[in-house]
Amino acid sequence: MLEAVGFFVIAGAVWLDELLDLPHIAFGSPASPFRPEEAAAESGLVVVLGAAIIYWSYRTLSRMAYLESLIVVCGWCHRVKLDAQWVSLELFLREHRAETSHGICPACTTEMLAAEDPRGHEPAAPG
Repeated sequence: MLEAVGFFVIAGAVWLDELLDLPHIAFGSPASPFRPEEAAAESGLVVVLGAAIIYWSYRTLSRMAYLESLIVVCGWCHRVKLDAQWVSLELFLREHRAETSHGICPACTTEMLAAEDPRGHEPAAPG
């Protein structure tokens, strides 16, 4: 937002220079005629460049926010990198004020029940 204000101030300064002939007032240079088409072209260029810079700044900041939101997880033990330490996922979530609960997914349930059956048979369906 502040960038946009800055570019509009510059565009306004272009018009102010054209209206008041600031070099003539400030430095005593020869007076120049009022040329609104020159001011319009210059201020239009400032606004277009400002829009491009603001767009790229927004994209860059969005990308940085996305990258900063990534959680680094160890592919082996599933601990999470928190600053310079590797901590458990539960501790990481607690540090970020998230509550955790535990459950078991259907694939792990099947695998666990198969591991408990000493004969290697498929477990019977509950019911």
